[in-house]
Amino acid sequence: MSDQTLIPEPEVDFWKQVEEAEKLGGGGGTVTKVKIGFGWKVFVKGSGQNQEESLFPYNIGDKEDNKRAKALANKFVVANGLTANPSNVFYIKLFKDFVRGKETSWKSDRLAFFFPTSKFYVDIVSAHLREAFIGKSPRLGEMWAKVSWATDEEGKTRSVQVLDQDKNPVVDEDGNPVMEDRKPIQPYIVAVYDNEEEALKDNGITSEEHLDSDEVMMDLPSGYDAESWAETSKELKAELAKGTKAKQLADDYGLPLEIVEALA
Repeated sequence: MSDQTLIPEPEVDFWKQVEEAEKLGGGGGTVTKVKIGFGWKVFVKGSGQNQEESLFPYNIGDKEDNKRAKALANKFVVANGLTANPSNVFYIKLFKDFVRGKETSWKSDRLAFFFPTSKFYVDIVSAHLREAFIGKSPRLGEMWAKVSWATDEEGKTRSVQVLDQDKNPVVDEDGNPVMEDRKPIQPYIVAVYDNEEEALKDNGITSEEHLDSDEVMMDLPSGYDAESWAETSKELKAELAKGTKAKQLADDYGLPLEIVEALA
């Protein structure tokens, strides 16, 4: 995808939203190469499909390319015997092999999808992206960036088992597992850079200091942080040990089939 003008101006006060989003704070961030853009996405619960295989990007401002991408998405639906309609999304792809300053055990690149009308996208993703491009040429496509994470309060709530400080399951007086509802954690871009050198310098990372054993990034499914995934993966392993089928668990938890199978 070629670099393009960032996002058509919608009828909202983005600068007010930037101010509101800034109050949310954020963590230290992840420095890596990313790819951002718009596309038509087919969401298939528990299908085992690679998430990128069912994403069909298009160039904004190009109506014909938009039609082409949507047609491919519809063709994907028919070819796979699905009933889900393609959705227009903004996506952020984080490249595993370009993470700097942290050790990562990701098995593959990470992808996050956002509906352009959602509160999380408008208030956080788009607002911070506009702020990140102040003084720079707005564009989509691949670039070096610093990514932070925030809770999507409107995202699907997941029930996860509570663990104690030693990572052991917490149970009630009757011996039943204590569960807790949690919202998904999603990425958003807080800074963009023209090249890797600028990204490393701005974040105090030397070219030799790409790995930091003090902070390990886990291979987490979209919507999970390290703690919630530790709890959920333990639940899944227990269910798999009981003989529950991986596909059933993938459907129940809304996870890609390959992630559940990897826990067997």
